[in-house]
Order: sequence, then structure tokens, then C-alpha cells
Amino acid sequence: MTKMSSLSTKWVVAITFGITLSLFSSLDSFAESAATLFMLVLILCMIKEIRESANKELQRWFYLAWGCYGLGLIADVLDEFPHLENSLLIENADDPLQYIGLFLICFCFLKMLAGRNDLITELHKEIDHNKSLEQHLYFLANHDELTGLKNRRALFIYLQDQLSAQQNGHLVYMDLDHFKHLNDHFGHQQGDKALKEMAALLLKHNHNDATFRLGGDEFVTVLPPTTNPQHWIKQLHQLSAPLTQHYQIGISAGYYSYQYQELERPDRVLALADQYMYHDKHLRTPATE
Repeated sequence: MTKMSSLSTKWVVAITFGITLSLFSSLDSFAESAATLFMLVLILCMIKEIRESANKELQRWFYLAWGCYGLGLIADVLDEFPHLENSLLIENADDPLQYIGLFLICFCFLKMLAGRNDLITELHKEIDHNKSLEQHLYFLANHDELTGLKNRRALFIYLQDQLSAQQNGHLVYMDLDHFKHLNDHFGHQQGDKALKEMAALLLKHNHNDATFRLGGDEFVTVLPPTTNPQHWIKQLHQLSAPLTQHYQIGISAGYYSYQYQELERPDRVLALADQYMYHDKHLRTPATE
């Protein structure tokens, strides 16, 4: 978009007033003089705007408009000289040239208004594009690319929100037993499939978006205070039986029930839940990785 297409309100008012005054100037000699003077001043002021415009086509139309109007003014002045009063060209050219100039000025003015609307449309498109890009970047910054779950960064943001809302809860820490064995013997493609299925299972079981992948085979779910975490973990083992049997893996899970004040140090809450998870791992499968 060019600068010429983004005229300020003062220019819109000035041009509209000048054109209107010129159209009715023939009704009164004083009005004609005032209109002529005003249009000359307007021409001089608009020269700067024209030169700064990058729209070459619109510049040419403006120069043609001002040229016609200027020639009409010159012919009008020359018509006042006695020895030129019998010149048919000068006598008859002033009004047509001025009217042609005014017509072209109106044409250019409409093109500028249309350009201004185009500029507004383009700006709206750019704003929408930037919003979409911002949302996409926010998603990438807060979500795990493989599973689509929220990541560690999003977990700490969530816990900060819980602190602000003075909300207690249970933080469940989980990882997959024998996951390294699965990767080493069946390939990382199978390992990725297991992680995706685990993520889908956790989302289905938790019924909310407070489920996170910290990295590797480690997952976290935050439960509301009204949920029994032991019962939730027991159900998780039951629901995950087909997955763990298919991939020959297990799920270790531990939880820590926190008061919202403890979320001032969310890393400590996370570490405590991690400790309980390893305690569960060693109790059930002492030889696991």
C-alpha cells in the first residue's frame, strides 16, 4: 500500500471542500476567487503528498488533473488581458480545462479512498495472520510435538494459575517401565507409538487438559482435590492393560497431594511426586529401568 492511499482525515475534508467550492464558484465572483485561491493552496500542499507516493500510476493521474486545472486558471487569467480577449482558444478553454481538472481530481480522490479501504482490508488480513501465527507459536512453545500433550513449560504455567486461584490438588507423576527395552528391541517407531497411545489414554482417563509430557517416557497429570488419586491410579492400570501387554511395558505412578501455598515452589511439588513414583516402581518391579 502507498502513502497516497492512506490520506488523513484533514486531507479528505480539504479536498472535498475544495471540489465542492469549485463546482459552485460560477454562481458568484467572490466564490470563484475564493475557490481558485483555495485550490491553488491545496495544489501546493498536495505536491509533498504526491512526491512521497510510491504509486506511480496515481501520481500521473494527479499531475494530469493539476495540469488541466492549472491551464484552465492560466487561460482564465489571460482572458482578462484586452489584447487577448478576442482569442477563441483562451476565451473558451478556461472553464472546460478547469472542469476537466476537477473531474480528474474527483477521480483521483475516489481512487485514494478506494486505496484507503484496500489498505484497511490488508491491515485486517495482516492482523489476522499475525494472530494465527502467534497462536501457532504459542501452541508449539507449550505442547509436545510427538503426543500433542502440554509440555513441562505449560505444567509450570498451569501450577502458577492454580496458586493464583488458591486451588489444592493432586499431582500424579508417571513413567513407562521397560521403555528403553522397547526402543532397543523394537525400534523408536514402536516407542513413539506407545507414547502416543499413552497420551491418548491419559487424556481420556483424566477428562481434562491438565495432562503433560515432561519428556522421554515421563508424564504428569494434575487432579482436582475432589478426586481420589489412589482410585484414579488403580483405574489407570486397569485401562492401560491392553497397551502395556501389547508393548510389554508397565506404568509406574506416584502422587503428591499439595496445598496451593506449596505451589510457590512447584519444582519441589514435582520432585516429591517423582519420589513417590520411583517408590512405586521399586515396589512393583525392582529390576526395572
